[in-house]
Amino acid sequence: MDLWQLIERDHENISQLIRDIPYGLNGRATARNRERMVDNLMDELEAHSEALDYSLYAHLRRHEQTAQLVKDLQRRPATFMKQLGALAKHRRKGSQGWLNDFEDATLLVDQYLDRHTRALVPHAHALLSSDELEGAKRAFVRSKVKTLKARRGVLGRMGTEQAWLIATVGAIAACLGFLAWRKGGLSGSGLPYLGTPKGRQFSGGAARTVSGGRPRRHLHDNPFSAMFQRVSAEPTRPMGATGAGTLCTFGLKNRSLRRDVLPVLEEANRGWLKHGYQIYLKDKTLTESRDAEADRPALVFQIAGATLPRDLVSAQTFGFCFETNKGGDEASFTVRDPHSTGGAPWTGPQLDASDGCEPSVEQLHRILEYALRLALTKPV
Repeated sequence: MDLWQLIERDHENISQLIRDIPYGLNGRATARNRERMVDNLMDELEAHSEALDYSLYAHLRRHEQTAQLVKDLQRRPATFMKQLGALAKHRRKGSQGWLNDFEDATLLVDQYLDRHTRALVPHAHALLSSDELEGAKRAFVRSKVKTLKARRGVLGRMGTEQAWLIATVGAIAACLGFLAWRKGGLSGSGLPYLGTPKGRQFSGGAARTVSGGRPRRHLHDNPFSAMFQRVSAEPTRPMGATGAGTLCTFGLKNRSLRRDVLPVLEEANRGWLKHGYQIYLKDKTLTESRDAEADRPALVFQIAGATLPRDLVSAQTFGFCFETNKGGDEASFTVRDPHSTGGAPWTGPQLDASDGCEPSVEQLHRILEYALRLALTKPV
């Protein structure tokens, strides 16, 4: 496992914690649950920042091209860590408003991690020698192991939101073993077998998989990044799109927006962030208290340049929505022009998608490509 894979694994772990936290906002112990879960997220962010500080930052701060970038990345965590710390101590009864503040804080986290992917890693590739990268990997691993040793009591209290920790321990232990082997430190020694969890493969060059056999892509393999490059290179043609309307419907037998559509939106967001665009999402799949599924789950979103004020995005860009019907067996995808009034029908291009069928990955990709193409006709 190379340094880039270790960094990517940290990013995936942090993103998984962010996705899992809303599920913990239920029951009598809501405040205690979210305090513990946000503390876990803060621990991982702190460990990741420290590992980068001891590894890549230590080398890149000496280069003129990257000295300012390193300073900026070292300063950024202070803002979202302060916000997350306040959320962990939030004692008001219920969860009204808490999730909105959490989404604001974790948007900053997403931007921070994306800065690593789009700026830090490419500079490290270009500026550091193979020996420097090898040394940075060893420093990164040592820092992570030091953190894990300091948290040895965590494993005994591990909850569902911490299940990923086992994989991290195994990966880092394997990486340490590899480094020691290269130095001859394990010659002839009998080590216990470190098996990988069922459903995962980490053999050299093989595609990693998660439970169920679904491929787990690297950040640079994100299909939505290629989609953005292709769509943005097309000549922009005025569409004269106004009004609002339903573009397609699909069945939800044994499916749900939260389980099957939300992960695709998250992958699209990661791919488009690499090109300076993002998805501004309102997750309405759970009730306000986050303890049950909403009566009519919905995912409302817009696509625009990254880090813009939400009110500006809402007022100037097309709005899209996946929404479940009252029976829960069907969902629709709708679009709305922000400048339309009343019940004006949609006058824009229609979506080439099959009505009535269950939402396949290919269909969701076509829907999001349509939304992206439309959003790029009205850049903000």
